[in-house]
Amino acid sequence: MLSSAVKSDFCHRCLSTSQTLSKHNFQNTTRSFPYVGERRGLGTSVVRVFSHPQGSAGDDAQSSKRKDNSAVRRMKLPNEWELAYVSEPDVPFLYHEIFIEECYTQHGVSIGEGSMVVDVGANVGTFAMWAAVRCPEGAIVCIEPIPLIHAALEANLEWIQQHQTANGLQSARLKALNIGISDGSVREAEFTFYTGAAGWSTMFPDDNEVQEAVASYVMDALPSGRGLEKNPLTWLGQKLAASNNTVANSIIQTLTRQKVAGMLASQETVLCKIRTISEVIAQEQLQRIDLLKVDVERAELQVLKGISAADWPLIRQVVMEVHDIDGRLQEVTSLLRQNGFSKITTDQPGSMQGSALWNLFAVR
Repeated sequence: MLSSAVKSDFCHRCLSTSQTLSKHNFQNTTRSFPYVGERRGLGTSVVRVFSHPQGSAGDDAQSSKRKDNSAVRRMKLPNEWELAYVSEPDVPFLYHEIFIEECYTQHGVSIGEGSMVVDVGANVGTFAMWAAVRCPEGAIVCIEPIPLIHAALEANLEWIQQHQTANGLQSARLKALNIGISDGSVREAEFTFYTGAAGWSTMFPDDNEVQEAVASYVMDALPSGRGLEKNPLTWLGQKLAASNNTVANSIIQTLTRQKVAGMLASQETVLCKIRTISEVIAQEQLQRIDLLKVDVERAELQVLKGISAADWPLIRQVVMEVHDIDGRLQEVTSLLRQNGFSKITTDQPGSMQGSALWNLFAVR
């Protein structure tokens, strides 16, 4: 996710309670849903939006399915839409960042009627749902490697298509691929799936970076309380922060890191198929990409390196989260400039100052 989304993610995950959902008018139905990839005969079936030649990414999308879907539930959003999700703390921040702040269409990045979008690291598809109603006559290819998250993604894409049809409205054509994206050096890789914090799942886990970034945001947000859930833990943190002394700050950071460590401890290792953006372009027969969205938790450079020289001109805009480790932000920026992106904006909100997280927006 973008750093602005990560900020809200951090505060909700570290300083929220179960009251978050009711306060923001999120209604948790707590019911599981059938794996939509198993369904057939639906006129708006997600898996049949695009056709695939034999051996294409479409086969990959069907090759790795987790049968136990009990951890995936649906929730009603404030706009009355339904969202299938994996980890509950993701939902409020995803809604706020995508539907309220529209964090992916800033600094000159835009989508509209007929837009072709590729969403790498689509998670459960919240952005894809938002974009689907803004890109009638367009198409969105969503890429998510973790099978359980992909199951929720497929359910959400099917839901938004059926919702638009039922209301006489258009939607972009939608497709979900159950693969990861890299530079072509490997054909499969292990991903760490955080069952209690699905949005942090990654091919390159770095618990220390996550803990440091969370602590940085919480320390910045506590004095004003902006974006933090009002609960006893937040109240205690604000009292400690108001004392403005080293011991209090140390206590806050320690508690935050312990909370995050507990969340990261609930994890699974999942073996996923890996392809490149250029392979997806060829297999989906894409003539252009109006927006390439990348949120892959430290694998962003590998995603870009998997784009062939012949395919770069097809891409009009890029929006991505960059983890600036070992000069990665400069390397990503240079690669984009070399491939024709003249307007590149890198943004690090004040609360993320000193962390490795950056937002990047690139337009030709």
